[in-house]
Amino acid sequence: MFLFGESAALGDPRPAYGVGRHLELLLNERFPGVRFEVVCAAATAVNSHALLPIARECAALDGDLWILYLGHNEMEGPFGVANPFGLRAPSWRVVRTLLALKTTRIGQLLAAGLDRASGTDRAARAWAGMKTMAQHLVPRPRPPRKPCTAISNGTLRTSSTSATEPKFPSC
Repeated sequence: MFLFGESAALGDPRPAYGVGRHLELLLNERFPGVRFEVVCAAATAVNSHALLPIARECAALDGDLWILYLGHNEMEGPFGVANPFGLRAPSWRVVRTLLALKTTRIGQLLAAGLDRASGTDRAARAWAGMKTMAQHLVPRPRPPRKPCTAISNGTLRTSSTSATEPKFPSC
């Protein structure tokens, strides 16, 4: 089975104690005649946009079950309402275009040039774990979740069609 998600699914800061590892141990203990393997495909500081290509790769591996333990970063993380790194809650088309562009050398040079032109110190924006996110909280009253929910739901629908058997329960 595959576990997709963000830092909570990964078990950050100690992945050896993450939910995937616990689930695997509990299932193997409960059903000693059956071998369970949980492949943790989670990462810190990602959201459904970054997880989609990972899900597409995992679809080719013919897993029996996909577990999606995510959602927090759709609001509070990269491309969410409280995003400390740039655009806040852009459309999925914008996000996917930006992510695709950043995988190219031209996109990386363009980003570096924009940083220099704007006077942004890249080191000052560096990832510092939860300290980074704590400085950029979702303002009160909270903005509507609808744009973020629509983005994540659309991404999840896309990832579920990447699965070899798209008819699996979600909750």
